[in-house]
Parts: sequence; structure tokens; C-alpha cells
Amino acid sequence: MTGGQTMEEENNVALTTEDCDGGGGGEEAEALRAKIAKKEGSLAIERRSVFRGWLKNIFLGQAVFSLALSFVMATNPGVIFGGFDWYNYYQMETPIMVLGFWWWWLFIVPSLRSRRPSGFE
Repeated sequence: MTGGQTMEEENNVALTTEDCDGGGGGEEAEALRAKIAKKEGSLAIERRSVFRGWLKNIFLGQAVFSLALSFVMATNPGVIFGGFDWYNYYQMETPIMVLGFWWWWLFIVPSLRSRRPSGFE
């Protein structure tokens, strides 16, 4: 089951209590009731695990901050790191520029993917 998929969507089977009650009972109805109870329990756990608004905002803020930082690191890292002795001594311009490009895959993409957009997002 993926993050944006409920148990019902995963199995493509819509189970309702009417399916159980319409047949008059019996073993088949009890099996359906057990399936419904199991799926409702899984759905309740999934609903509780969805992030709250403040946590989504933290992830979004992290992505925006990382975007600005990676832009500076990839284009002109001397602006941030030029004041340090080790920057010029070890010739760190190229490694920091490469890290600026990789920053997208290390921080920005994971923080945006973990947000679980909802509604208008």
C-alpha cells in the first residue's frame, strides 16, 4: 500500500454493511463483516498517521531554505564559505558546487515528498 492509497483503493473492492445485511447472514456475511472491520481499522490508523498542518509547513520551509542554499552553493559558494581558511586552502569550490546540485536530491525532493499534499495542493 502506498502513502496516498487506502486499503479500499488497493483492492478495488468496495465493501459495505449492506453487502453483509442484504444476504440474510450466514458464514459469508460474517466473513464480509470481518473484512470490513479489518479495513476500517487499517483506514483509521492511516488517517491518524497523516501529518498535521504545522509539520507540513516545516517541510515546506525546509524545501524553500534548501532551494536558496543550493542555488548559492551551485553558482557561487564563495559567498557563504569564502571567509573560511579551509575553503581556499583545500580548493573546495568545485566539491561545494557539486553538493549544491545534489542538494536537490538530498533535501528538497524528500522534504516535498514527505508532505502528503491534500486538498488544493
